[in-house]
Amino acid sequence: MAQHLRFYEPTELIFGDCCSEQVGERLKERGVAKPLIVTDRGVEAAGITDKIRGHLSQAEMETLVCNDIKENPTEDNVNPRPVSEQDAADIFKAALVGPEL
Repeated sequence: MAQHLRFYEPTELIFGDCCSEQVGERLKERGVAKPLIVTDRGVEAAGITDKIRGHLSQAEMETLVCNDIKENPTEDNVNPRPVSEQDAADIFKAALVGPEL
């Protein structure tokens, strides 16, 4: 029998100086305990991933980082990995999309 997972998370966009400092507070408001940062090596090399991890650490949040994403991925790059329902419930994907963070 196939396992089905459903994930719904409304998007909130916040703009302004130093707004990335709010990431821990905002995720906690949504009940997130262990965020997953999905990024590529270029964004990580630019220091953005470490900056976000620092803000999450200040909020006393343990993070996971998946940095093996290809820049500008296509559907051919998708490599599904099985995730339990409990893991899916505990993970929030904070996608890093630009240097403005």
